Amino acid sequence: MTGCMRDVANLVRDVQHLPDQLVRSGLLFAPASMLTPSVERLHERTAGRYVSVVPEEVFTLPQIVRSTARATDLAVRHVGQCTPKVQLGVAGFSIGLSSRVPEL
Repeated sequence: MTGCMRDVANLVRDVQHLPDQLVRSGLLFAPASMLTPSVERLHERTAGRYVSVVPEEVFTLPQIVRSTARATDLAVRHVGQCTPKVQLGVAGFSIGLSSRVPEL
């Protein structure tokens, strides 16, 4: 389980710069109904369409993604410290396994 959690933490850390780039490029979209209402978006809002997001509408998104990256790293470390050592026995052989998180 720690391996999957580590993969998620690595993925979040690797993509944490993307939301800011997507917002600045105009390639981040959201439902018009979830964004600030405007006359220009009235038709898209009533039609339930997605529209390009402007930086002022999601100014906290980059900070949220960075804090999520830190939180996933901390969660992996905490779970790695709490994971007990497991003994597996197969046909008379015993293998000691432990889940470990590599030091950063």
